[in-house]
Amino acid sequence: MVKKVFSVLIGEQTAEDVKRKLGSAMPFLMNVEGSKIPIEVLKKMKIEGFHLQERKRVDIEIDSDQVREWLSGTVQRAADALIKECEKTKPEVHRDICQQGIAIAGGGSLLHRLDEKLTLLCDRRVKQAVRPLVNVALGGGMLLNKPFASETVCHSRDDVLGHDELCRCGQLGKDNGRQRRLKKTTGHRSGSFGCGRRSS
Repeated sequence: MVKKVFSVLIGEQTAEDVKRKLGSAMPFLMNVEGSKIPIEVLKKMKIEGFHLQERKRVDIEIDSDQVREWLSGTVQRAADALIKECEKTKPEVHRDICQQGIAIAGGGSLLHRLDEKLTLLCDRRVKQAVRPLVNVALGGGMLLNKPFASETVCHSRDDVLGHDELCRCGQLGKDNGRQRRLKKTTGHRSGSFGCGRRSS
């Protein structure tokens, strides 16, 4: 967007700094002494880039309102995807969502006040996960160690893990007896990273 609006080319690291310092889904707030209601704050930042028309290095100033407007489309698409998935969710899982809310994870969830904006757009309580940068990896590891648990957290095993891929790792879900035999023979459980194969 900086290139489109200002005709200025910036690097990936600069763009990341802008998103981290000025990016938000809703206005920045600041508590003011003597006031019970936080006030909105406009943050500004100077960045250096290469002007494509003048062919030289230039400094430009952008503010948090501009960045929020640039990110609004992405936030809206995230909300639409969240609503769509909730509509496909099983009734018992949807009940848990209504009671406990939705936890968002990953680097994108660190966008300032994203959880509040999604709560408004989706009409469901959304909160940031406690460890947003590692929760996806930890959850995936738990499902790999207990693959049959995926049946309780997704519409079908195909949705998250991929049934064909699981079947190649020791016929998961098709032959429980074979899993027990492999564990007794090799000491490995079928479905782990070793896939329960014997060593020759």
